[in-house]
Amino acid sequence: MHVVAEHIRTIPWPGKRLCVRAVRAEGRVWFVAADLCRALEFALTSNGKPNVTEALAGVSAEHRRFAMLETERGTFKPYSRLTLTSASGLIALAARQRVKSTGTVTPKASLHMWIGQTVADLAGFHDSQDDTTAARAFVARARSARAGR
Repeated sequence: MHVVAEHIRTIPWPGKRLCVRAVRAEGRVWFVAADLCRALEFALTSNGKPNVTEALAGVSAEHRRFAMLETERGTFKPYSRLTLTSASGLIALAARQRVKSTGTVTPKASLHMWIGQTVADLAGFHDSQDDTTAARAFVARARSARAGR
């Protein structure tokens, strides 16, 4: 999968000064896994980057993809090979990190609301029935989590 710069959206992560890149491809919303690992505070390797392979070990293959994203237009090598994960993969990553966390990870209800809003925004931008259905499900789950407090 190749994604040009115009189709990459940069979305602020809730409660932090970080952004996550997201794209809509193959009828789904995909997030750049390295951005998520940074936002969710996964441990960094000696080169200062998150170990995305290790982080995604618990995410099923259907919820992760490799893609060539246009990151440096007009250069000798404008595309970078990045790992993407779906909204379901994002939830799996967040759940895994929440178990290991000391409490600094975004609260579950807030995360579900953010995912729902992000998926809905990208679905509205591209008008996909699958994505709007997923967005409604995430928002409903977040509302029920808030009501259960």
